[in-house]
Amino acid sequence: MPADLQTNPEELVTLLNAATAFEANVIAAALHDAGIEATALTTEADLETPLSLAREKPVAPVLVRKADLERARTHLEETQEGAAEIDWSQVADTQEGSVLAEAQGGLRWARRGFLLLVLAALSLAIWWIVAGLA
Repeated sequence: MPADLQTNPEELVTLLNAATAFEANVIAAALHDAGIEATALTTEADLETPLSLAREKPVAPVLVRKADLERARTHLEETQEGAAEIDWSQVADTQEGSVLAEAQGGLRWARRGFLLLVLAALSLAIWWIVAGLA
């Protein structure tokens, strides 16, 4: 074991600096799923910032224990390689893809229902105003 790991393997070290709080939290969650303890240093304000307004410099460090640093790096590399190999044109053919398509269809109906509700409310408001003036 290298000498620097023998000093304090429980010490937290920076694995990477994410560009946004959202990205840092996703990376930390993925590491947790792999059994690697990770912490994303973010603030509530960072999470409320729209992605389009995100700062250009990394602002959200992801920390892991010194003993898990190499394992975390390896896991991230494997995850990125696996994501690059996905043929996204075939995703709709999977069960997850069909669930996503069904959810998107439901969202369309929800939008239509909301639009009808707004139109009905406007019609009632106009009728009420006209009836009150007569």
